[in-house]
Amino acid sequence: MPRVTLAPGNCASATWKVSERMLPLSDAPRVPLPAFEQARIERQLATITFTARLGLIAALLMIEGSFQELSRDSAQYHTRAIHIAASQYATGNIHWDLWLDHGWQQLLGLVYHLFGPHLVIILLLNCLFVSMATVLIFRIGLEVFRSLQVAMLSAYVFTLFPSVVYYTALPLKEASAVLALSLIVWGTVQVKTRSPQRGAIHIICGLAIISMLRLYLVYVCAVCVMVCLLPINLRGGWSGLIRLGTCGLALCGVLVTLAVQLGVSTDQHESLRYFDLDQINDVRITLSSAGKSRFFNFEQQDQSSAAFGHSIANDVTLVGKGLFFYLFSIDIFNLGRIRQMAAIPEMLFFLYCIPYLYRGVLDGWKRFPERLVPVLLMALALITVYSSATTNMGAMYRWRMQSLPFLILLIAHGAHVRRTGILYEVMKKVTMRSSFQVAP
Repeated sequence: MPRVTLAPGNCASATWKVSERMLPLSDAPRVPLPAFEQARIERQLATITFTARLGLIAALLMIEGSFQELSRDSAQYHTRAIHIAASQYATGNIHWDLWLDHGWQQLLGLVYHLFGPHLVIILLLNCLFVSMATVLIFRIGLEVFRSLQVAMLSAYVFTLFPSVVYYTALPLKEASAVLALSLIVWGTVQVKTRSPQRGAIHIICGLAIISMLRLYLVYVCAVCVMVCLLPINLRGGWSGLIRLGTCGLALCGVLVTLAVQLGVSTDQHESLRYFDLDQINDVRITLSSAGKSRFFNFEQQDQSSAAFGHSIANDVTLVGKGLFFYLFSIDIFNLGRIRQMAAIPEMLFFLYCIPYLYRGVLDGWKRFPERLVPVLLMALALITVYSSATTNMGAMYRWRMQSLPFLILLIAHGAHVRRTGILYEVMKKVTMRSSFQVAP
């Protein structure tokens, strides 16, 4: 067992030293981080997360002059919330059914009704949500990868990622979506490792929040949870992948058969329409019909070029294009706006991290697939959903943020395993700032 020694002195400022051999052994038994030290790191993460957003909000406010002018979406949400507060909550004519799928607007209307039409309250609420999500990412990193280095680097990279800071500082629903997805993954990890009851509560809370934001994601996340919790002896390598895939497909087949027997149709519920190929193609064509960030130019291409189902070659091309823009967000050979140029650093970051991502997935699946599968499956599910339905770089850039926590966790583990490169050097420096240090 790795040795954990407490240096002499005041316990509150004690330095915990752990043999460096412990940290890379992600398949070793868990050595718990001291409770007071974990709480200190989590408070630090939450404070940095909250402060970074407040700083950006203050900067944007000085530039724009009012909270409503922070972005076009900010003005729209503000106007909609005022209308909901006046037409529903002030009159008592509340449409509770709108809390499903449209719950974010309803929440804003309720907040405006209770505290007045002050957009700053919503901004602070988002700062709180993303702070909680950052703490959960840190906990997932500790529990899944059994490494303080991976946990700390993942949390810091996520919370200070430029697009994450920007979008979670605005009154959009991305902060609450990231919180919900982190809750689901954290709950699944808890069920699989040490605390089934608490894990179940976290999963239910995460699914409840997602149902308010994007109802179709509830079905996707629920299937991911069920696949993760299948009672199978999961092993790494190709045999484990085939076993998990076979059991997952069998589960999906059972669920589809059950839905057919119950008479459930994609035409009956709006949220189920996203699982219909014709609807997906309609969304893809609509998103590429206007705007400067579209994947396809219908003035030069036929609309069928953006739709699935015409030919295998075309489908493979569409999948490849979707995956490319999901990771890299922009077409570097066709930059038309300053906002697109601002995304170049993030594109270079992901380009640099591809080897880390590959190594993180490969090593994690080989050594601890049982713990890795919630992180890996959620990342794959979100990538599949958004890359298949989105043909607009702007929307893809924003929605990609929901899978960033899980991609960054895998990247950080890859850097930890490879022990080379800029990320690994940053990882060591970040960890050294903690009193829980790697002994030389």
